[in-house]
Amino acid sequence: TYKPLSWLTAEGNVNYEQSGQMYKTFTPRGFLNSRGAKGGGALFQSSTVDRAGNLGATLTAVREFEWFTNTTKLAYVFEDQSLNRVSASAARLGVARVPEFSAATLNAGEVVPRSRTETIRNQNIFAITTFDIKDRYIIDGLVRQDASSLFGSETRRATYTRMSAAYRVSEDLSLPG
Repeated sequence: TYKPLSWLTAEGNVNYEQSGQMYKTFTPRGFLNSRGAKGGGALFQSSTVDRAGNLGATLTAVREFEWFTNTTKLAYVFEDQSLNRVSASAARLGVARVPEFSAATLNAGEVVPRSRTETIRNQNIFAITTFDIKDRYIIDGLVRQDASSLFGSETRRATYTRMSAAYRVSEDLSLPG
C-alpha cells in the first residue's frame, strides 16, 4: 500500500504459482488378472504442469467536502492460467518387465498418445464512485468491463453498469425503540 496523498491510496499485487505432476503405472506382461489369466501388460504415463499468475492494481480516493464525501475506486486485474498435460498409454507389451513404450507392440491402437493444453485469460477493469451527501443521501455508480477467453468468441468483452441511490430516513425521523 502506497499513500502518495492524504486522500489517495494505491495498492498492487503480483502472484505466481506453478505445480507439476508426473504419474506412471506399469503392469508387466504375464501378470495374472482377477480371473487368473495372464495379461498382455500395460503402461500409462502422464506429465502435467499447471501455472497461474495474476496482477492487480487499485487506486482509491476519499475526498471530504463541507456537505458531502466522495469515494472513488479504480481497479485493474489480469489473470493468466494454463494447464499442459501429455500422456501416453500402451497395451500388449512385447517384452516382459520392461516399463518402456518401445516394449509395446506397434500394431495400430496399441500405443495411444494424448495431449491437452488449456489457457484461460481474464482482464477486468472497473470504476466505482459513491457520494454521501449530508449523511442522508447516497448516490453510487459503477462501470465494469470484463474480458475473458472463457466467453464466447463473439463476446470476449462485456461492459456492465450500475447506478443506485438511497435515502437514510433515520437521519430525518426519530424512530422509537
